[in-house]
Amino acid sequence: MVQWLVMSGRLVSINGNATREFRKLPQAEGHLIEDFGLEGDRHAGRPLRQLSILNVETVTELKRSGMPVAPGILGENVTVEGIPVMQLDEGVRLRIGEAELVITGDRPACKELLEVHRDALKAMVGRTGKMARVVRGGTVRPGDPIELIGRSDVDAALDPSSQRSAV
Repeated sequence: MVQWLVMSGRLVSINGNATREFRKLPQAEGHLIEDFGLEGDRHAGRPLRQLSILNVETVTELKRSGMPVAPGILGENVTVEGIPVMQLDEGVRLRIGEAELVITGDRPACKELLEVHRDALKAMVGRTGKMARVVRGGTVRPGDPIELIGRSDVDAALDPSSQRSAV
């Protein structure tokens, strides 16, 4: 469970891929579409798994250990810095640039990570990132600030103490 406080970070990379490749390609900007995901990405359109989010700190650590990784290579759409992604509970809302997301759960570790490096799947256990749904569309660009802005409206209605900013 994450403590409730104000926290912010920044978008390092927005990554997409329309092909069946696992890796995503960094883009100069991304158009997030409400209740759909990243325009042009093959994983968009799934109800609860529209975007995947990963810490750049994880990417950096794996690179230092000798794995051939960079933002997007591990299949994530959104690479962030300064946000403890694995500590975000379901229902937490984030604002990135013009867009808003709600965390929908953990990102599953998939065997496609083995295409990146033979040790990648094992190295990602417990830190694969989170999945999110786009609740307000907009354009996002590397360098955009990321703010944790609370919990989803449904969660907030059930828990009045959740009216504060969240991490």
